[in-house]
Amino acid sequence: MDRYTILNKVLSDVKNFVSERTTFFCDDDKMYVPIIEKHYPNNDYLKLKGREADYYLQHLNFTCALVRNRLSRMNRKSWSFNRSNERLQLNLDLLKYDFNKKFKMVS
Repeated sequence: MDRYTILNKVLSDVKNFVSERTTFFCDDDKMYVPIIEKHYPNNDYLKLKGREADYYLQHLNFTCALVRNRLSRMNRKSWSFNRSNERLQLNLDLLKYDFNKKFKMVS
């Protein structure tokens, strides 16, 4: 599969998890904007260049690493964790709540 097909599939798969307030960050590749506008016409997007793009990619990579680490710890220490989609979603919701609470995004 080519990049265009894969990106279309990913954006359609995550559609249920993306709110209207989500802002998409992408590099200056001309391919991204039409695909984002097709799947999410009411969302904002920012095209980034150079060091600015690197900063956001590093932040995203760190956040994903944090999620992977915490989920793997749940897998070892929690009796309620199994590989079903429902349990995984519950654990992700707990992780999101805890993360947002620490950064005062939830009251």
